[in-house]
Amino acid sequence: ISYVEAHGTATPLGDPIEVAALTQAFRAKTSRKNFCGLGTVKSNLGHLDVAAGVAGLIKTALALKHRQLPPSLHFTRPNPKLELESSPFYVVNQLKAWQGDGSPLRAGVSSFGVGGTNAHVVLEEAPAVEASSASRPAQLLLLSAKSSQSLAAATGNLAAHFQKQSGVNLADAAFTLQVGRAAFPERRILVCREAADAATALKALDPKSVFSGRTETVNPPVVFMFPGQGAQYVNMGLEIYRSEPSFRADVDRCAEILKAHLGLDLRDVLYPPPDRESWATEQLIQTRITQPALFVIEYALAKLWMSWGIKPAAMIGHSVGEYVAGCLAGVFTLEAGLELVAGRARLVQAQPPGAMLSVRLPEAEIQPLLGDSLSIAAINSPALCVVSGPHAAVEKLERELEAKQVMVRRLHTSHAFHSAMMDPVLPPFTELLRRTELRAPQLPYVSNVTARWVTATEATDPNYWAGHVRQAVRFADGLAELLKNQQHVMLEVGPGQTLAQLARQHPAKGANQTVLSSLATAKEQGAELTSFLTTLGRLWLAGVQPDWEAFYANEKRHRIPLPTYA
Repeated sequence: ISYVEAHGTATPLGDPIEVAALTQAFRAKTSRKNFCGLGTVKSNLGHLDVAAGVAGLIKTALALKHRQLPPSLHFTRPNPKLELESSPFYVVNQLKAWQGDGSPLRAGVSSFGVGGTNAHVVLEEAPAVEASSASRPAQLLLLSAKSSQSLAAATGNLAAHFQKQSGVNLADAAFTLQVGRAAFPERRILVCREAADAATALKALDPKSVFSGRTETVNPPVVFMFPGQGAQYVNMGLEIYRSEPSFRADVDRCAEILKAHLGLDLRDVLYPPPDRESWATEQLIQTRITQPALFVIEYALAKLWMSWGIKPAAMIGHSVGEYVAGCLAGVFTLEAGLELVAGRARLVQAQPPGAMLSVRLPEAEIQPLLGDSLSIAAINSPALCVVSGPHAAVEKLERELEAKQVMVRRLHTSHAFHSAMMDPVLPPFTELLRRTELRAPQLPYVSNVTARWVTATEATDPNYWAGHVRQAVRFADGLAELLKNQQHVMLEVGPGQTLAQLARQHPAKGANQTVLSSLATAKEQGAELTSFLTTLGRLWLAGVQPDWEAFYANEKRHRIPLPTYA
């Protein structure tokens, strides 16, 4: 006969002979009296035959859940031969709270069936559920279905649920939709901060926040694109820094390493207090600060994506962005990469100032107009190039092109990057590179010098990286190489959206090929987390499967009741 020797236990039993046998067993084990309540389902329902055991199990599970002992019906007094008053037992004859002494509540269930089919089980209450933790200020909601009709119904059901349950924990709702639902081809996503806002957006299918798509693809390859100088702005990535511990840890680590190379804490420039923003803006346009700052933000964003299971199948960097690709590919360590970028930026900063001009013409049409002092610094698209050189020469070309009604735009730069004015940088930078251990890349990336897949020979050659400062950035040709694979999902990893725009406009881009940016533009500061989570959702729309457990690694989340498949 099973027994539970603890305070706060209950034993649902039936016939007096059963109780008497259990009483004798308990007396041999304890001298405590009347601490174990007795109950039965027989007085409620009569003999249950083969259902007796499961009925007692259900009753006891509910008693544990509600921490209440239900009474046995019609009981007035016990059979005196049971001698219950001197036993551990008493009969529960009225509803009462079930209280313990600090240990878990336990109950024994016994069923004595017809023909000797007996069953005994001990139940213990489940541990208390840990409360949900705090979460991000914005949440990503996912919906999917096998048909557009079912997706529409699911959308309406979720909107109605949020209207009725306005106090729902939105983070737990997002978690439930991400890990508790299968992913089907018809998909829809929404990033929001309040359940009421979610209900409104889902009902209206607001195109600014609700995105839909269909995919049969499973985990298409993702290409990371790292922007170069010009994309930076004060407070870039600030919302991500505040909400994502992984991103914050990488930014902090890089800033500590860079103190010795910059002579300041980069975080003071990236995320200044309001009264220091003007100073920070002035610092951030200085090349010696700009290039390390871009490296840090792009590296930390890439590591954040990778921690969530979004790992690059390939990479490409625009100018200094290629150093991030090289670091992630293992060509050099993070410490070495930061030293190289800081050294490169410092050497470039020391050169005479110059100018850069964006020109909407193909390379072949610009080349004859350059003369001896100007260089093509970048080919960003088949019909969009950047010219670089001394101020006077750039101004002269600008006037000539405007007279021919060619679209031109002066870039806000302090120096003539990727031009002959960078030649003095090459010897000292080459020497720095020779002191750096360079290894063969472990992840493929496209060179912006050759516009081909970088080779181990190139990646480990100091002259390749030194020439990188001087030679034109052939970004458009590099994109053409990557876009040969129409399955590639192109993801800009850094501030701004310039590279994504160039990729969308490239003639080699597939009609249904996905191109995304990580962050909002500089004009949309304060929308970075929404932008970032929306991009995560749109990656999922394209078939990419994030690691949701890693996404919530720093949170305690629970699945909660939500509308099921429509």
